[in-house]
Amino acid sequence: MTHRYPIALCMVTATALAGCESLALTAFGVGASAGVNQTLNGTIYRTFTFPVREVRNAALDALKQMGISVDATAADTSGPIIAHAAGREIQIDFEAISPNSTRMRAVAKSATWFYDAATGREIVAQTEKALAEATARAALPSSAPAESVIQAVDPAAAPTVKPILLVPPPTVISPER
Repeated sequence: MTHRYPIALCMVTATALAGCESLALTAFGVGASAGVNQTLNGTIYRTFTFPVREVRNAALDALKQMGISVDATAADTSGPIIAHAAGREIQIDFEAISPNSTRMRAVAKSATWFYDAATGREIVAQTEKALAEATARAALPSSAPAESVIQAVDPAAAPTVKPILLVPPPTVISPER
């Protein structure tokens, strides 16, 4: 009689925990749909609504901005970019989905078999920022100053302008003679 209670307790616990799996999968699905997809091995994927050439140029700008050395680039616009930084080998691949859509794949692998997903995510984020800056620069007239590009992309990064108050000089009244 006393052996039935542990079995019943295990069955109730297993039934209650089975519902948590669907919640965990739902939460994972919501997080994965935030625009950047990551696989279990640290590979980062992102699809941009830009042609391959523009995404590739933005990725090269992002690597330069991050101080990552580019080792090799393919002659064609869809070939991979190979780079390295701090003991990590970085490979960025591009796939044309349509004339105006490009899938980017970024992998940062350390000297061992570990993958660095954070570096891959940052490369994708900096590429997205470079594309936004290039788009804003193209939308402005050619006579616009460089500061307006910064303001168009990130208003918080724009320099602070202090207001100047114009006060007329005091009038001097001379004594009458």
